[in-house]
Amino acid sequence: MKKSIIFIFVILQGVILLAENTLKIGQYQVSPNTEFVVQLVAENTDPFVAFQVDIPVPDGFKYIDNSAELNASRISGHALSASLVTGNILRLIGYSVGNTAFLGNSGTLVSFSLKSGGVPATFELILNQPLLGDSQSTNILSGSSNGSVTVLAPNIVLSTSTLEYGRVPLGSSAEQSFQITNTGSIDLTITSLNFNDTQFSTTEVSGFSIAPQTSRTITVRFSPTAKGTLSKQLLIGSNDPDQASSNLTLNGVGFAVNEIHTGSISGASSTTKTLEFTLNNMEALTGFQFDLNLPQALTYQVGTAELFRSQDQIVSVNQVNSQTLRIVAFSVGNKNFTGTSGKVLSLDFLLYGNAGSYSIGINNVIIANATGENIVSDSFGGQLNVTCPSLYSNSQLSFGDVSILSSSTLLQRVYNYGQEPLTINKLQFSNTYFKSNQTLPVTVQPNNYVDLPVIFTDSVKSTANGTVKIFSNDPNNNPFVVQLNGNAFIPNYLKINPPNYVPGESKNVAIEVQNEEAFVAMQFDLSYPIGFTPDLNAITLTNRKQDQILAAIALSNTSLRILVYSPGQKTFTGKSGSVLNIPFKAESSLMYGTYNLNLSNAMISNTKSENILNGTKNGILNVQITTNTQKITNNSTIKLYPNPTTESFYISGINGNIILKITNVNGKVLLTKQVTDNEKVSMKNMPEGLYILEIINLDSTFERKLIKK
Repeated sequence: MKKSIIFIFVILQGVILLAENTLKIGQYQVSPNTEFVVQLVAENTDPFVAFQVDIPVPDGFKYIDNSAELNASRISGHALSASLVTGNILRLIGYSVGNTAFLGNSGTLVSFSLKSGGVPATFELILNQPLLGDSQSTNILSGSSNGSVTVLAPNIVLSTSTLEYGRVPLGSSAEQSFQITNTGSIDLTITSLNFNDTQFSTTEVSGFSIAPQTSRTITVRFSPTAKGTLSKQLLIGSNDPDQASSNLTLNGVGFAVNEIHTGSISGASSTTKTLEFTLNNMEALTGFQFDLNLPQALTYQVGTAELFRSQDQIVSVNQVNSQTLRIVAFSVGNKNFTGTSGKVLSLDFLLYGNAGSYSIGINNVIIANATGENIVSDSFGGQLNVTCPSLYSNSQLSFGDVSILSSSTLLQRVYNYGQEPLTINKLQFSNTYFKSNQTLPVTVQPNNYVDLPVIFTDSVKSTANGTVKIFSNDPNNNPFVVQLNGNAFIPNYLKINPPNYVPGESKNVAIEVQNEEAFVAMQFDLSYPIGFTPDLNAITLTNRKQDQILAAIALSNTSLRILVYSPGQKTFTGKSGSVLNIPFKAESSLMYGTYNLNLSNAMISNTKSENILNGTKNGILNVQITTNTQKITNNSTIKLYPNPTTESFYISGINGNIILKITNVNGKVLLTKQVTDNEKVSMKNMPEGLYILEIINLDSTFERKLIKK
């Protein structure tokens, strides 16, 4: 026997054949842990005398010993070898000692039995290294087809192994959920849901089914009736063949509610408010203790602690450090506080500080019963909300230059950007140069402002510096300091005092000096318009001079320089008035209007050669109509001819001189000049069109229209 088997292994070789000679296994469905028969089928065009195949036994399955047998209808003196080799592989070898072919061309060749596992799934039945040998020991196999077996069973999978409930107060409940999933191939039936502690429950009723590849959510409620830490079980029974019972761990803590709550305070800075504490207790208590962490804006008012719900309890409040209070309440006779909820303590605090929200912390909490046990379950801090005024203002106020002969008042604007009214009750100045006439106290509402007058006065030439401190009820900026400065000067001014002109007239332009300090010399440059001519040789000093000498230089046709000095260092007399006169002639061609006279590079010097000039004032030359102009009382006498005209026209019916202004229809002035009666006026360079003529005579203005062709 063994020699024949070895012979077959040696002689069978793979050859590519055109015939259809196949081995195959079909599809099977079985229940879990059930024996079933597997058939190996041969479909052959050509005769064969032997076969061999390895079939791995699926995981969880078992081969039934001695169950393999050849199909009697297809054998003729054939033998079968069936054995398990390494790896739980079933090796099947069929052969003929006499080299006789198997009978028929189709049908089962060999069958064997397996016992299924308990896991629902589809498992492959694989044909490894299959061979069909003919009488010449040639492998005539053209193909093979694997099979499969599906175990029909439910399979229970829990979404978690533990439900955590945490801390749950006595008399209340908490719920947690989990999912039961059926990953099997037939319905999963939940046969029982059993708890080993009555404090856990569910509204689900056992006996329900879950279809394959679906889930069901189960809610479990924890309702503690006694204090304690629990770790219990939910036992789940099902028709899962390999897991009939599943466990779910349930963890929770049942506790009695004995908790202290810190209240909240809202108020304006600089006010006193009461902070209250409430206590909710399921169990009797004789006393309590805690540390209160205070924000800087809170200051405890000593002696204001008051107990409530007490019998013989007393309370002690001690300052542990600048921001921590320790409160201890205890019973002399070991008696309980009354009731199970409500206020147990109040403390008064002074609110002082910046606006904002602050936390009031509580820690190291003890709630004691008659046996000294700490029965506290929780504690809660509070909140402080402070409102206050908020002063804002510029920190500097500069007066600049102020004459010693006068004073200057500026307004210091003070805003209140807070939530409470701002009260300014005091202004404190660092020296006498600065002061205020503001009536105090003054109140500024939120989001408003007040202007505080600040006055600077100094009768001596100097630079003054100082401060004003603004005292208020602002907890953050009190006092608010404003830096003050001002420059007191002695007024010494140089200015021009021009007369009114008519064309062709000569007049003196007076240069005046207003001085509080004595001066001995002066210098300046004077710019004047074209059409005015100064007589440099006729410039004279006034009777304010003593031994002063004057020099005048023409810098251009529109500017001159004046230099006045005293050989004997003598001062000009007086404190105001003209010091020199400059003759100017207005040309006859000048039009009426205003013209500027400007001073520059000016200085006046004292006996120490110091420039004591504080400022200059320029002048304006006003050119008027000639003095012989007479008022026109009847404008009907004014005639323009010829009208229309081609190049020029005449104007008649006027006495003396008038001002003529010609404007086009767009309002552009094309000509302004002084004319007399019957004077010819040229329009040679003006285009054809309609023109408006204004005839200006003293305080009267008349209008005419003229056409140029």
